[in-house]
Amino acid sequence: MKKLLIIAGPLRTGTSSLFWNMAQHPEIGIPGTLPKHELKYFTTNYGKGRKWFMKKVGRRDVGMDGTPYYFHSPEALKRIRKDFPKARIVITLREPVARIWSLWGLRMNSPAKRKSSPPYPEVVDKLLEDYYDRVRGERKRRSPGLGLIASMYHIHLRRWFEVMGKENVLVLQSEKMFKDWQATVDRICGFMGIDFFEIPIIKERLARTKIDLERFPEVDEKLRAFFEWHNEELYKMVDWRWDV
Repeated sequence: MKKLLIIAGPLRTGTSSLFWNMAQHPEIGIPGTLPKHELKYFTTNYGKGRKWFMKKVGRRDVGMDGTPYYFHSPEALKRIRKDFPKARIVITLREPVARIWSLWGLRMNSPAKRKSSPPYPEVVDKLLEDYYDRVRGERKRRSPGLGLIASMYHIHLRRWFEVMGKENVLVLQSEKMFKDWQATVDRICGFMGIDFFEIPIIKERLARTKIDLERFPEVDEKLRAFFEWHNEELYKMVDWRWDV
């Protein structure tokens, strides 16, 4: 393996589709021996050792790992820097309110969770209450999840820039990626310094919400207000903005 590509965007930002589109590159994988998705090596599987990782990422010129949990894990970032300091990082970012709604939709794909979960507006209220409890050092409940902290992108992205070097981190806007996979793959090929190729079979939005869910505009507005400052901090670090 001459190069390592790590796709480290948070959950529900298109990482799975991007991984499988890139996996069709002849320098990354061939039919029947495609690399495994979400190795989680630098988080939960680090104890299995480097040989295990090298076997999993494939034996072509370019190894690839696509694990969303790396994005907000300082420990994973330190391990990547230590073991593969020349790795190239691709981070996909989706507008935070849309991402949280998508995480909720994924959760609701489970009949058991649909039955046991409170309504979305109540979940979001608890999510925000939990965050402010943390800020005050008064955490009294277990967070309902849905990735609020991971969606404060500027906090995590700044660490990636500082540890890996900004020149080694490519930040992609998920919404643009969803509209043009070929252009996205071309950009990554240029970033990696590998041959351009035409995607044989485009993989689009692999993990979708399977049911229709009621949307709550007032909840969206509440979340947009919460993320406004965080997004402005992110815009100082990238060359695009979300149109929200």
